[in-house]
Amino acid sequence: MRVMSTQTTHDEVREATEHLPDGSTLVIHGFDWDEYELLLADLRDTPHLRLSYDSGNLRIVSISPEHEDYATVLADLIVVFCDESEITVEARGRATWRKPELTKGVEGDACFYVQNADRIIGKRRIDLADDPPPDLVVEVDLTTEARHKFSIYAALGVAEIWLYDGEVVRFYQFRDGDYVETSDSKVLPGLSIELLVESLNVNREQGQTAARRRLRQKIRSRG
Repeated sequence: MRVMSTQTTHDEVREATEHLPDGSTLVIHGFDWDEYELLLADLRDTPHLRLSYDSGNLRIVSISPEHEDYATVLADLIVVFCDESEITVEARGRATWRKPELTKGVEGDACFYVQNADRIIGKRRIDLADDPPPDLVVEVDLTTEARHKFSIYAALGVAEIWLYDGEVVRFYQFRDGDYVETSDSKVLPGLSIELLVESLNVNREQGQTAARRRLRQKIRSRG
């Protein structure tokens, strides 16, 4: 992890990201919100970077190809489950969620509207001042960097977070001002941790297409 001093400009941070190795993190304390907004615009075409901002503290994570593969597969599995279960879902990928009045912003690996899907269908731009936050956010957490985002997601009102560390999936639901680990998902009931892990293991051994097929077969076999 690299830490930069206060009074760092977005140009200096932009340059630093060009030399950020896969799986590493850049942390800047005392970073201005307006500079953060400029940085988001500058880095919009760099999908391997994940930015989070919490009251002046900026973190930039450079994700690895392994990280990206897991995120892609998890997102695909969620869509497959919703299709097979006839659940309306709206995926919003690694969108940036932010509230200037809270000085908080974050990018997950994947996010979904389920309970609130009907409210954002057809919208190309979502504004959290008027629109709901995503119901579900997925975080691949290979380096234990994702948990610092929980306070940001809580402030934005995200109902559920899924963490995957390359071996285990964990569900967290927002209750009484904090996220509590649970054994079942409320956003997507029926998509169990065991079913996800089984499909992810198939992905590791046989690839993404086989993982999607396995999940479809399991859902259909339940009738």
